[in-house]
Amino acid sequence: MNKKTITILAIAIVLVGIGIFIQKSYFPNEGDQSKILRTTGSAIIDLDNTDPNKIKIDKTSSSFNFEGYSIAKNEIGTFDDFEGNILLENNNIVGIEGIVNVSSVNTGKVGLDKHLRNDDFFDVAVYPELSFKTTSLNEENGQKIMTGVLTFRGISKEVGFPVVIEDNKVSANFLLDTTPFEMKYAGVNKEVRIEFSFSD
Repeated sequence: MNKKTITILAIAIVLVGIGIFIQKSYFPNEGDQSKILRTTGSAIIDLDNTDPNKIKIDKTSSSFNFEGYSIAKNEIGTFDDFEGNILLENNNIVGIEGIVNVSSVNTGKVGLDKHLRNDDFFDVAVYPELSFKTTSLNEENGQKIMTGVLTFRGISKEVGFPVVIEDNKVSANFLLDTTPFEMKYAGVNKEVRIEFSFSD
């Protein structure tokens, strides 16, 4: 075996070793669902259901709804597919993190849902998910104000809103200005009412 052949074999062995390292480090076994890391915009959502400081949101007892406004009428909808965690610190709720499958939008109107999914609104073909992760929870004038990074249509912005925290539940009802997220459709109010209730 000449020197050139030995060199090629050595390079091949190194490349295989690097490949195995990457596979084990970044692509866990398909059966291991205990830790899921997803990067959406500037926020890393860690859907780790083994962390004692996180409570998995139970979709059967939780909801995520919205109401859009136009001159003609208002439209109410929900998202059927979402996942996330309630975040704890010293056994106290301090935030939430979650990911929503935007194509799961459901207004009960097939035509409207189809329109919301296209690039006038959600553009689900390009941006299939929206996410939120709390960065702080403060009290202002007797209200708890949650602040975090909202990523929608590939744009990440810090938003804040009042929340109610009771036992193991976080809920909110507020107006969200969607202007920074650059939806194209001009026939609706840029403010959308968001209402959610998350519990375990």
